[in-house]
Amino acid sequence: MGRTRGDRRGSWDPSDDRVFSSVAETLARDAGPVEELARRAAESFAAPLAASTAAFLVTARLARRSAYALGVSCATPMVGAVMSVCAVGGSAALAGQAAREATSWASAGRGDARVGGRASWLFPSGFGRARADAPWDEREMTADAILGSLMYAALGRGLKTAMPSDVSHPGAMARKSLPANGAHYASEGQKRTLARWMARHGCHHCGTKVGAVIGDHMPPNKVAFGSSAAAEAFREGTQSLWTRAWQAVGGVPKQRFFPQCRGCSDLQSVAVRTGVKKLVMHGGGVKIGAVVAGCVAARHYAMARHPEEYAKWEAKLEELKFRFAP
Repeated sequence: MGRTRGDRRGSWDPSDDRVFSSVAETLARDAGPVEELARRAAESFAAPLAASTAAFLVTARLARRSAYALGVSCATPMVGAVMSVCAVGGSAALAGQAAREATSWASAGRGDARVGGRASWLFPSGFGRARADAPWDEREMTADAILGSLMYAALGRGLKTAMPSDVSHPGAMARKSLPANGAHYASEGQKRTLARWMARHGCHHCGTKVGAVIGDHMPPNKVAFGSSAAAEAFREGTQSLWTRAWQAVGGVPKQRFFPQCRGCSDLQSVAVRTGVKKLVMHGGGVKIGAVVAGCVAARHYAMARHPEEYAKWEAKLEELKFRFAP
């Protein structure tokens, strides 16, 4: 059957080439602004900030998971402190390298040159090299690690949030506490105060902010009184005369109430009863880590984009160092 008039399926029309050519020219013309927009985004502080923050938070999370697997918490003597420093310092060092890479990505395309100069204690790479902020420079990474650790400790009141919590000890998220009256449970007034703290800071072990609040004795009653029976005898007033006399002159164990969620309270009961260490993960330190990563990224961004101003600022810090040096 013949094709009807006007049916052009399978036929070629020269106008098709003109349409395709027009589309190709439009795409080619629009590619320029798109590439320029991408380059400008990379040259801005947003790119190194995002890269640095992601590197810090991911590394810190992996370090906390590793500590959990090894059974190390913020309450572990010596080892916990050492791993906290390594976790925060290592995260800051990798965050600095991520910021450096994000900053230099656009600079390589522009062929930026660095201003000549000397190396120093804070800027060990020096301005004399073609790339002042050298990749994986051990002294630059050390500077980032020290800067990040000091800032994290100052903003977070220590480095304990870098490690998981041990439910038998004050948690990594612990902020505020109330004095406890021996083994007695928290009063209604104390619970209201603990509930406000929990809504703001979270459970001192896992950081959750929802659910009923538990007034957590620290140290736990069994640990403070030596046994659960002794703690119960104190609550019910059935101690021996000698024990009462001893407690009257200050022999009552010093305990404090921390806000705690029901899940951590149940896990703590198991840990205290069986004597087995129980750790819990938390999501704390994210905001502090983002601030630290931002400051580390700003240092590398300043070295790359504003070398003269950074050199002047670094020289002033060096003068201050020698001024206070013994």
